[in-house]
Amino acid sequence: MRGNQRQFIALGLLTLISCSGEPPARPVEELDVPRVTSTREGVTRGGLFFVRWWPDPDPLPVNAPFGVSVVVARADTPDRSDPDALLQINAFMPAHNHGMRRVPEVTRDTEGTFNVTGMLFHMPGRWELVVRAFSGDLMDETVFPIDID
Repeated sequence: MRGNQRQFIALGLLTLISCSGEPPARPVEELDVPRVTSTREGVTRGGLFFVRWWPDPDPLPVNAPFGVSVVVARADTPDRSDPDALLQINAFMPAHNHGMRRVPEVTRDTEGTFNVTGMLFHMPGRWELVVRAFSGDLMDETVFPIDID
């Protein structure tokens, strides 16, 4: 990600309750975002947040809409969702250098879970779920590898 893109994210997106953006223009490997050891939960790159997600339906379909539920917590309190957290989510297919053909919609329920609808992996292969979390003046991100058969 280029420097001015990072500034845009840091300054412009912090005020949004939820947002969806374009996937990275380059493969995630080039973005210096670490892999997580689990495909369903992990700590963000800077160690600020703990992110847990689960799909609906499970297993994830190929070329059919699906949803995801996401909980964002502070890394030091992983069992309690952060009431001030905001979320940006998208997916990217590094082998083909493209993202999803849809822009997902993010809403938040009263329990603090983000509900994402409109996701679609239009082809099988390795996808990467890119999750960016915001809270107050903090921003951090992580990538979850997903293999779709």
